[in-house]
Amino acid sequence: MLAGLSWLKPGKNQIGSDPKCEVQLPERLPASVGYLEYNGRTVTLRVNAGQQVKVNDALVDFAVLQSDVADHPSFFTLKDVCFVVIERGHKMGVRVWDNRREGRKTLPARTWFDIDESFRLPATYTAYDRPKKALMIISKTAAMNGDFAFNVNSNLRKHLYQRLWNPEFAIPQ
Repeated sequence: MLAGLSWLKPGKNQIGSDPKCEVQLPERLPASVGYLEYNGRTVTLRVNAGQQVKVNDALVDFAVLQSDVADHPSFFTLKDVCFVVIERGHKMGVRVWDNRREGRKTLPARTWFDIDESFRLPATYTAYDRPKKALMIISKTAAMNGDFAFNVNSNLRKHLYQRLWNPEFAIPQ
């Protein structure tokens, strides 16, 4: 479950559960985990001694992080909390997911409308051998993994597909 978004300021941005940290973590995690350093172009991660932080499944104490618009974004984890650096225009931020967040247990039941079959569109998914770059309005470019093609009123439409999440952190059904 999405738990936070922090926009990075130039310089050091502390990560931890301490309220003074720029990147806030749930209270059950350490007060100080380390910091992200943003120099206006890149973001690096420095981890405090004794903290078990992984970047793309490898334990690290230092890493240069790739944002979500890169071909291979850097997902970093501490226990069961996952983070990714996001790039939006000229801003860099950190998105945080926490599947143990208390609010996840108290979400209201979903309400659904009856299915109207007239809105169902047969579509064909075409996976790309290698992701293709696409210009995005919010960010500069993004890697697209495939497209969906379908007809609406005899007009062929194509919509690009981008995998935006790490399946390791999917909510179990």
